[in-house]
Amino acid sequence: MSESHREWWMERDGGGRLHVHSWEPETPRGAVIIFHGLGDHAGRFDKVGRALAGRGLAAHALDLPGHGRSDGPRGHIRSWRDLRESVDRLVERVSPPDGGRPLLALGHSMGALVALDWMYRNPGRVRALVLSAPPFELAMKPLVFKVWLARLAERLVPALTQDDQIPPSLLSRDPEVIRAHRADPLVHRRVSARFYVEYLRTRTALAARAPELPVPTLVIQGGSDPVASAPAAERWAHRTPRGLTTIRVFPGLLHEVLNEPEGPAILEDVVAWCARMAEGPGG
Repeated sequence: MSESHREWWMERDGGGRLHVHSWEPETPRGAVIIFHGLGDHAGRFDKVGRALAGRGLAAHALDLPGHGRSDGPRGHIRSWRDLRESVDRLVERVSPPDGGRPLLALGHSMGALVALDWMYRNPGRVRALVLSAPPFELAMKPLVFKVWLARLAERLVPALTQDDQIPPSLLSRDPEVIRAHRADPLVHRRVSARFYVEYLRTRTALAARAPELPVPTLVIQGGSDPVASAPAAERWAHRTPRGLTTIRVFPGLLHEVLNEPEGPAILEDVVAWCARMAEGPGG
């Protein structure tokens, strides 16, 4: 099945532009919206987009505000609403309510929270979710005084940014992935006080809503992930309604399981699962 890749722009509510990658088959059977993690960008999901399009699913990956080629200060948001409204704009363009084709969402790390949050706020729009390394808890526990300082800075200087303290070596065991990440000019490692506090609030609220999960969800998680806690992801999955969540923990893998040496086989399984979900709940 032939597919095409394009990059395009859309206007952001309140000013500025958002950058999008799209991979589209000739006759899409559904669409998957993709959300990257903190400091990342949509272009790093090229192989995911191409694999989905190869199975007849259009894929649309958004550079979130302050990331990639989208406008906005690096690593800063005014509130989580900035992210929600950006997703609203994307979905308006690629999957109108009367479009007739199913919509799925795939989010990695912080992007998993973006996908989950948007799904809850737009009931009935998303048929299924893929959450990659959802950070319901961080594997690296921040010092209490650093959290306190972030909350203080959020009130006084909300746009103050600091290094996220996540080196590329924690993402993958593949040396080429690490090298490419370090050389990528669109990757950054900044996070503002406001962004961090908004992340904490959103993470806590979403974790509490696990029993309310309404759609089939696939969680993929590295068992040795030094960023997002694998046990926390398992606890969240076990609190969701029976039979709705499938969690796959891969022993020894790090944060970006799709960019690990074992990634191609995992991606093949993820894409097959998405294709079944697009066919219907019993697909």
